[in-house]
Amino acid sequence: MSKRRTRSARKRCKRCGAEDAPHRKFVRNGKSRVQCQCRQCEADAAGARHKRDPFNAEKTPWRKMRERCNAPGQHGYARYGGRGVTVCARWDQFESFLEDMGTRPSSEHSIDRIDNNGDYEPNNCCWASRSEQQSNTSRNRLLTYRGVTLTMAEWARRLGMNIQTLHMRLTSAGWSVEKALSTPVKRKGKGS
Repeated sequence: MSKRRTRSARKRCKRCGAEDAPHRKFVRNGKSRVQCQCRQCEADAAGARHKRDPFNAEKTPWRKMRERCNAPGQHGYARYGGRGVTVCARWDQFESFLEDMGTRPSSEHSIDRIDNNGDYEPNNCCWASRSEQQSNTSRNRLLTYRGVTLTMAEWARRLGMNIQTLHMRLTSAGWSVEKALSTPVKRKGKGS
């Protein structure tokens, strides 16, 4: 779809009626179109694009998921399709994907695989926020203490501890998980 700006001028907007409104004349697919640049018309045009495809918010992550797994030239392919992660055949059709996943809760949510070594399929995927996804990455170190398994960052947050302190206790100092999580952090005060 070629989009070429041919000229910019000022005149009355047919959509909002603004006098001497700035507008652009575009040539798209061989047809000449005029687009007003006032705020109201820009907002109306954005709304119209959304009305044309109400599932655009779900189509973008669906398309990117398929590219990561199926297109060797795409960004992220090495970490997904390159290591054997696939998209189930049912999700080749967007309608089936939407039926299984539902609508995206917000623009902050994206597709998350529950098992990072598993494929993109209904039983292994959900919509998750960025913070939820960061807790579900293969780079996280999981720690089990008193029957509860959390990431190192989640344990540090829960105990009010700096993550670097916890990391140092486990690696440099060689402490056990129990000692690292149960030993209180010494706070520097005015009298120290």
